[in-house]
Amino acid sequence: MSYRDYEKALGYSRQYRKKLQVEMLQALGNECACCKSIFHLTLDHIIPIGAKRGLKPIRCGGPGDWLKARSEGWPRDKYQILCGSCNQNKGNGMCEHESARILYGGVGLP
Repeated sequence: MSYRDYEKALGYSRQYRKKLQVEMLQALGNECACCKSIFHLTLDHIIPIGAKRGLKPIRCGGPGDWLKARSEGWPRDKYQILCGSCNQNKGNGMCEHESARILYGGVGLP
C-alpha cells in the first residue's frame, strides 16, 4: 500500500468514526449524564465490562464499543454518555459530582 493510499484509507476511517460518534451522541444525548458538560464526551458502560462476571473491569472504548452499542440499538440501560472526567472518576470508584450529590443532597449541583 502506498503512502497516498494509506492517507486516503485513514481519512475514510476518521470520517466513519466521526459519523458513528455523532450517531451515538444523537441516540444517547449530547451531554454528560452526570455533570451536563458538552466537552470530551465518551461512551460509558453503566455496568462495567468484566463486573458482570465478578472480574476487574476491562479497559475498552472507541469505535468497537460504539458499533456494539449501535448493533444493540443504543440501549440506555447499558450505556450512557459521560465526559472524560466523570468517566475516569467513575472507573476509580465514584464520580466527584455523584459523591457531592450524596454528601450535600444535590443542593446547587447539576
